[in-house]
Amino acid sequence: MEIARVDDIPVLVLKAVLILVIGLGMGLVYNTFSETSIFEMEEVLFATLEAERLISLEEAREAFDDKSVVFVDARSTLSYNTGHIPGARTLPVDQFEDLAGKVLSGLPNDTQIITYCSGSSCQSSVVLAQQLAEKLGYTRVRAFQAGWSAWVGAGYPVSKATR
Repeated sequence: MEIARVDDIPVLVLKAVLILVIGLGMGLVYNTFSETSIFEMEEVLFATLEAERLISLEEAREAFDDKSVVFVDARSTLSYNTGHIPGARTLPVDQFEDLAGKVLSGLPNDTQIITYCSGSSCQSSVVLAQQLAEKLGYTRVRAFQAGWSAWVGAGYPVSKATR
């Protein structure tokens, strides 16, 4: 194996740029001819969640009014503290392993749970719903895909964390 000389550096940079350009070109070609574009992958995640696990804004509000559900906010703690669905528990999806046991302590596995995050472009509610079902065995978990932005946009009740 030879060590690159100073004279070879422009050639190495050119090769690196060429590899990047080829990779970008291949990605764009894939994106153009693929049924699912690279930029639509988050929609694929939503599609993998069974239809019965998704809940509409109207269904979420009805469950809220009936007090028949536990809402779990998958957003960051900061977002939760800024505003959340009244009574919701905070379980940031990236802290699932550390906090799930504490946040859901005492809830039987047949508790109806609705997860939500920022809005329809956010994947965290779907990921959290899958984790609650697959890792903890909750049997009545649904994801409110429209999320916080739809809830607020509809003028529904909101709470802020108290200190």
